[in-house]
Amino acid sequence: MNQLIDYKSHVGIVIRSKKHGYMEALIDSSDAQMIRSLNVRWHAKWHPSACTFYVSAKLDGRTIYLHRIIARCPKGLVVDHRNFNGLDCRRTNIRIVTYSVNSLEQSAYPGRGVSIDSRTGRFRVRVNHLHHGLFDSREEAQAKALSIYRQLISNDQCFTARVPL
Repeated sequence: MNQLIDYKSHVGIVIRSKKHGYMEALIDSSDAQMIRSLNVRWHAKWHPSACTFYVSAKLDGRTIYLHRIIARCPKGLVVDHRNFNGLDCRRTNIRIVTYSVNSLEQSAYPGRGVSIDSRTGRFRVRVNHLHHGLFDSREEAQAKALSIYRQLISNDQCFTARVPL
């Protein structure tokens, strides 16, 4: 069993990794009893495609993921971490989405869609193979790219349901 630390508004699950040291996964206080009742040892596993750790455990020979348990995510859908931190499994940070919405969210990771234009030295924004302008600073270009990705996500009708808070 992992140590749980109560921070009043949320709970930290202490995870020890021989390779990566100590980490802490975050859950809401209201989910702590359910997580304790599973009586499993939680591990952090690096997922390079998402550039984050996800918290998993073995239960009855199956791998379970903390964010899917908390969100009560049905098969065929995925859990999106709004802040791109797979260790943050608080309900305000997770939502249930389709694979297509999650793909768009992954594309919106800071820096995606932004490159340097070799002719001008300015920052170019390209999303879905469309040019969206040149900017003097990386920050401006990233903000523009993120707003485009968010617009694409909000227009996706495949979005299902938000996790109840």
